[in-house]
Amino acid sequence: MSNWTLSTLEILIVDDSVAVREWALLGLNDPHKFSLVLAESAEEAVNLVRCTAFDVILLDLGLPRTDAAAAVTALRELQPSVPIIALVTDSTRHESLAALRAGACTYLTKPLSADKVCRALDAALGKAQHEEQFIMDGVIRSGDNVGSAAELARG
Repeated sequence: MSNWTLSTLEILIVDDSVAVREWALLGLNDPHKFSLVLAESAEEAVNLVRCTAFDVILLDLGLPRTDAAAAVTALRELQPSVPIIALVTDSTRHESLAALRAGACTYLTKPLSADKVCRALDAALGKAQHEEQFIMDGVIRSGDNVGSAAELARG
């Protein structure tokens, strides 16, 4: 049983793709488990994080005019303990290592599925529950298209 199923998770999903944001509203549509806030840009995400506490952030690394590592760093400075899950495509996978070094706890490869996202949430939140800070190499191999810093470093 997931640790987070007994309370509603506040999730910030940051992606410029309308399709991903629409998928999130449909694929994660369970008001008893998830409270979703959607943002189209890193700037919008930073503004939201300034005034709202989130349990987890899903951040697209392919946002236009955005340095992925800088975005992770900015979000991490505002909410140091919130798990950040990087969303990548084949074309942005090279940015995953920089994002993990900046403080993202793992990455998910698009296209997303509810199962993949829930497994990553379980892993990220379980790790956050047991540690004060994320250690990049120790975690998260919870399914297909989910990876860790150690896996990326191996190529």
